[in-house]
Amino acid sequence: MVELGRPVLAAGLALMDGVAKLHRELSPQLHVIASKTIADHRIPQWLAALRKLRPELAVELDVANSQQVTTAVRDREIVLGFVEGPQAPAGLGSRVLVADELVVVVAPTHPWATRTRPVSPRELADTPLVWREKGSGTRDTVWAALQIHGTPARPAAELGSAAAILATTRSGLAPAVVSRLIVAHELRAGTLYEVDLDDSLILTRKFRAIWHRSTPPSGPAGDLVDLAARIEAARPTVRRSTGN
Repeated sequence: MVELGRPVLAAGLALMDGVAKLHRELSPQLHVIASKTIADHRIPQWLAALRKLRPELAVELDVANSQQVTTAVRDREIVLGFVEGPQAPAGLGSRVLVADELVVVVAPTHPWATRTRPVSPRELADTPLVWREKGSGTRDTVWAALQIHGTPARPAAELGSAAAILATTRSGLAPAVVSRLIVAHELRAGTLYEVDLDDSLILTRKFRAIWHRSTPPSGPAGDLVDLAARIEAARPTVRRSTGN
């Protein structure tokens, strides 16, 4: 009897696998990739809004630095990406979603925490900083801004995550330049201080949606880009807050 039942069981399992595969193929899916800052601080709200609009949609999110995101979209591995940086990636379609302010921060024990005059662009360029890894949108933005005033000093450290940068900066090793989004809670708590900069140095970057020019976002991808732009346009401006 056991031998007779095996073909029936096998057929049943095959049928269940076939139904599951068909369901996966028919279910709407969206695969996107985003830079680390956007993935941590913006994508969750964008996806929540998309979920309300398209509750049947399954979204897969990959996280990388901006250079890796650009490569994945350019190579057509993923249809839609989100990056941060001063310029749009060459050869790709893009849409600016919002500007992001970068700030210089130091530990409360660092000499810059209590200085009364702004840091000049040349002084910042000459100072070893805690940097993000190469390929990061934050690094590219800061490097481009400082190069105008001289070759940036050799990094005090190069780290691959915002959490590592904040922890290292809190230790007093060196100043860091980070997104205000990332450091806002540290500034409120007084565990890091924001440093005043000379008015001639403006550190901002853009958050962008990017895609291959031959395949602009449509359907769920287009909805996500539109929702992200709408949410960012309605978001209150984050105001400057220093600890000193």
